Formats: sequence, structure tokens, C-alpha cells
Amino acid sequence: HRSGEVWSCDITSDSIFSGGRDGVGKVWDRETGANYLNLEVHKSSVFQIQAGVGPAGEHSVLTCGGDGAAIFWDMRTGKACLTLSGDGENPVFNADVIEDHMVVIAGGDALAARYDLRSGRKVHTFSGHTDSIWDLDFNSLSNRLVTVSTDCSVRVWDNLTGENTATLNCHLEPVGAVACDAGRIVTGDSGGWLFIWDFNNEGTTCEYAQLMSHIGP
Repeated sequence: HRSGEVWSCDITSDSIFSGGRDGVGKVWDRETGANYLNLEVHKSSVFQIQAGVGPAGEHSVLTCGGDGAAIFWDMRTGKACLTLSGDGENPVFNADVIEDHMVVIAGGDALAARYDLRSGRKVHTFSGHTDSIWDLDFNSLSNRLVTVSTDCSVRVWDNLTGENTATLNCHLEPVGAVACDAGRIVTGDSGGWLFIWDFNNEGTTCEYAQLMSHIGP
């Protein structure tokens, strides 16, 4: 990358993918290290790059940019095949393809939005956070979508109804990472704290488990 940080990377059986501050998604040959494809449309940082998801199936690449766009690319042509744009003023930090034809994107506008990949149409907005959403994750078994934000909260949503089923407020610093399975959620904040939330127990609280595993952002 020409300048600045690399924000995201991904790997497949034959390629490595990277996105960074220069606004370019780069594709590298896994064996030779050669940069054989550049995905250049974003006007600012690429915060996420993910391979194998989108309208072109295994040939798809998804990039999320500081210019407020989530773009699906077809590696066979090197061209964008679908662009989902917000207001153009707020960055898109993260996206997750949650079904064969649905994707949720989230970013600086404090909203998460679900789009139909077949039409490119927005079908639902998840509203509740008061500051940027840094990360999200979806579990198909529980049908649970989880978003985390710089407002220090973790919000849990029913993907079918869009209902905010739980708001978890035990973090004291901005929350930047989340992963979930059918029963548990792990979240991490900029103060170095990890929390484990157990949804198999009634009345989930932050007292279930907290791990101090990192120091600093």
C-alpha cells in the first residue's frame, strides 16, 4: 500500500486480500506474493475487505470504505458489481453477509442497515446507538445480530423483526470488536477489556465473565 496503515486483510486458498488507508483493495498471489489486482474506487480508507461473499459468489470481494460505500467486486473482471452507499459523509466500518441475499452494513452514522443484494435496496435500519458502530456479527442459529459502538454499548437485535432485544452497558470504553455464536457473545473495548455474555442464562449481565487481556487500544 502506498501510504498509511493496513486496516483489514483476508485469505483464501490461492490469494491474500488487503485494504488500507490509501483507499485501495489489493489482491496478492498467495504463493509468489505478486500484487495482481487492485480494486480502486474508494475515495478514502478501506476499513474492511472480505473475500468470497456477495453477488458473484466465490469470485466476490467486499470492501467497506471511509467514503461511506460498501462495494462488491467481481474478481473475474476486477470491476464493482454492486455499490451500497450511505449519506457519503459517514464511513462504513464493517459489513456482514448474513444470508445468501442479505447484507448488513454499519459505520459512522450510528446505524446498521440491512440491504437486499438482489435489488440493492435497503430493507431495514437498526437504530439505537448514539455514536459510530465499529463492528458487528451475526449468528444464523440464534438469528441474532450484535453491534458494538464507540458509545460504549453492545446492542443485540432480532434479525427477523429488527427488535433491539438487549442493550449491554458494562463497557467503560468504546467497544470495537465482537464475535458471537448461538449462546455467547465476546466483546472487546479500547481499554483492553474483554467481556463474555452468556445468553443461555436468564438475565444476562456483565458479571458473567470479564477478562483483562490487553493493555491499551
